[in-house]
Amino acid sequence: MRDAAPSAKGAPDDWGSSGLRVASGAVAFPDDGQRLALEAVLRPGRLRAVVQPIVRLADDLVVGYEALARVASREPSDALLRRAQAEGRRGDIEIACLHAAATLGPPPDGRLLFVSVGPGLLDDARLREVIDRLPERLVLEITEDPPMTDESWIADHLAPLLARGVRLAIHDTGSGYASLPHVVNLRPDFLKLSARLVSGLDQDPARLALVRALAAFAREVGSSLVAEGVEREAERVALLAAGVDHAQGCLFAAPGPAWPQLTARPTVHAVPALIASPVVRVSWHDALDACVDARAGAEAVVTQLARHPHWMPSVYLHSGGRLRLQAQHGYWQVFDGMPTSVGVMGRTFRSGIPAWLPDVCEDPDFVGAVPALVSELCVPLLLGREVVGVLNVESAVRLPDSAVGEVFAAAEQLGRLLERVGLPEETRARLLGRRAAALTALAAGGDLRRLNTKVAQTVREVAGTEAALYAGRELGAPADSPIVGHAATGPLAGALARLDEATLLAIGAGVANGATSFTAGSNGGLASVTQEALRAAGVRTLITVPVAGGGLLIAADRRVLTVSAEDVQLLELLATQVASCLQTVSAVRALRDQAERDPLTGLGHRAAFASALKSSGDGLLAVVYADVDHFKQVNDTRGHAAGDRVLLAVAEALASVTRASGDGLYRLGGDEFAAVARVRDEASAQQLAERLRKAVRDLPDEVTVSVGVTTATPQDTVIQVLERADAALYDAKSLGRDRVAVRLLRTSA
Repeated sequence: MRDAAPSAKGAPDDWGSSGLRVASGAVAFPDDGQRLALEAVLRPGRLRAVVQPIVRLADDLVVGYEALARVASREPSDALLRRAQAEGRRGDIEIACLHAAATLGPPPDGRLLFVSVGPGLLDDARLREVIDRLPERLVLEITEDPPMTDESWIADHLAPLLARGVRLAIHDTGSGYASLPHVVNLRPDFLKLSARLVSGLDQDPARLALVRALAAFAREVGSSLVAEGVEREAERVALLAAGVDHAQGCLFAAPGPAWPQLTARPTVHAVPALIASPVVRVSWHDALDACVDARAGAEAVVTQLARHPHWMPSVYLHSGGRLRLQAQHGYWQVFDGMPTSVGVMGRTFRSGIPAWLPDVCEDPDFVGAVPALVSELCVPLLLGREVVGVLNVESAVRLPDSAVGEVFAAAEQLGRLLERVGLPEETRARLLGRRAAALTALAAGGDLRRLNTKVAQTVREVAGTEAALYAGRELGAPADSPIVGHAATGPLAGALARLDEATLLAIGAGVANGATSFTAGSNGGLASVTQEALRAAGVRTLITVPVAGGGLLIAADRRVLTVSAEDVQLLELLATQVASCLQTVSAVRALRDQAERDPLTGLGHRAAFASALKSSGDGLLAVVYADVDHFKQVNDTRGHAAGDRVLLAVAEALASVTRASGDGLYRLGGDEFAAVARVRDEASAQQLAERLRKAVRDLPDEVTVSVGVTTATPQDTVIQVLERADAALYDAKSLGRDRVAVRLLRTSA
């Protein structure tokens, strides 16, 4: 907390005191006998607090108050602090000032309270204690005395305070301790301009230029500029024209008891030429008219709305199923790629209905990017009648009702700009990210056909060409297998799909070393025989990227395009993703195959057999049950290992028949097998069953099987079919084994 410095208008002096300035000067004052001992200064009642409003220059709205100290002594505050410094009691004085400020209570309407401390107080344990007594919405103003050059030390000691919600201001920005490198490192919320810099600003072009530069600097680092010591209307006008956000001084209100009212002042109609000439002030509507794209327009709107203290505006536009950030102010960390199903912004986008939340705690959809937010106003952005994004404003204090009209007007102006310049195109890198997720999902599902198609489409989109081909060996095929085209898309799809094996092998050989091949942007250079064939087919731009395992990503266009390094790198990333997806598909299929097969024989198990029946489609189906005769005796007399060998031999014999006919064979458990085959008629079903029986009968171990067979149509249920086949197998066993029994449709009744 700094002193209530005397002003030209004369500050109230009810306590007969000079101001107490924590930031001491270098002027020596004589010991005139009017000073008090430090212990006397620290007695209750000797040190009192007053406050001075900090106002928004645009409309004189009070945004906070600075707490200032008065001491009952005529000794100048600089001398008092110098004595305290010499006696090692400076921290005691500063802590006493903060305790005096704590007696004021919180400012009205949630406004901020500014208090000052020297850097040396930051490691004083008493500072944390007194801050607990100060209002929650607190701004800690770091002064330049005593000088402190180690901003890392300051940042470390400020961190726990900032984590509690305390905000940071820097005193006398641009001079002494508060040099601009320190400001960049500390990232304060507010930068204070000293009264020495502000006084007579309207009559000094050099200082006006400096303030204008500091205002631009403050905007870049996300800070608000506060000018101190404003006493003349011309100074206020000059500061406003230079882009300064806030000010304090006796022009608005002198320091006084909490909480002083603003001073009535005359309206100045004429702006001095010095102020008007070097600063070109245009409305933000004009600024939007000058924008050439959507992002620039979003920045212009956010910059205008951010002139309101505590407002945190942002613009999001819809792209690729998500809300993408275009511009923002006031946040250190932001959300991007917001799903349209999430939060107030998502709800506003989906419904097209604005959301006005005076108290964000009352809305369950609210998602706060930072703590202590109080209000939110979200307005849809329209392109014609289509909702294409949102303009969102959050605030750490309650947004005034007037905010609604201003934000709606901003959204309308931005919508008009979007009608003129259009929406921003999605970057190819972001597109690749979305497509990579889709490819991964298809691979995880084992859907190779759709994966191949999606790969070709993604090559075309990422390369920005009109056609693409994805080619490679069949999944699981050996390295010497031929390369075939898997999927082609675009106007040249026909020509690309007709590339024969020799041509694809030649194209693949050109990138076998792992390098990417692409045309050089000219149609007159030399080319290989293979490339000449493609040029004859109309290809003028060709990009070939190898995929691990022998695959090829080929992008083609009938136009002569310049291929950039970014194009190549993105396609190479895609090739890596495709190789990973192929490995995933292979692993998924292996797991599925393993899960669907009997571990002993490698045949499909009961679940796979039932699935085959359900998906049999139209036509007549033969269902054959085969059971090894006297198998229990084999296990009992020769052991289970011998029994397993018998089962393997039976499985191989049965499979020799079904492989030839392309039918499915399954082990249902124990010594029971089943076959499913499409047949022309019932006689063909019985013939298949006989071939299976004879194949086992020919084994050298004198093993036989009993076989039951039935036929099924799509009208039959799985249970009906299995009951008939099981009944037929029982018939074969009852008739003496090693034979075929039939339960055909005509005899099933």
